[in-house]
Amino acid sequence: MKLTEEQKKAMTHYKGPALIIAVPGAGKTTVLLERIKYLTKNKKVNPKRILSITFSKQQALDMKERFGQNPTHFSTIHAFCYSLIRYHQKINGRQLRLIEEQGFSKHTVIRRLYMEFYRRHIADDELDKFFRHY
Repeated sequence: MKLTEEQKKAMTHYKGPALIIAVPGAGKTTVLLERIKYLTKNKKVNPKRILSITFSKQQALDMKERFGQNPTHFSTIHAFCYSLIRYHQKINGRQLRLIEEQGFSKHTVIRRLYMEFYRRHIADDELDKFFRHY
């Protein structure tokens, strides 16, 4: 794929982080992967010190697969934030307990809260609608 001038500018950006925002199909993944190659080969940046964050899990997995065995870390924004929370809890001597790890699910919690507030069971379609909107 031939890069545009703007894509080349993003790819060769060296000082500080880079934020790449574009419409679907515009070549963001290609630019990010080319940037990582550029930084590691031309600027001798340790690939372990590179963090590539994307929104979807599928995109993070795709980038990792396309990049191969390189130790660069590819993550979703959600997984990255979760790792920060886990790290913060660990260094402060706290144990992180997730609802899902305690035999609950978000659906179970909302069902219980709904019953407590409205004194009736929430219908499955109402629960689906709740999670689509919140």
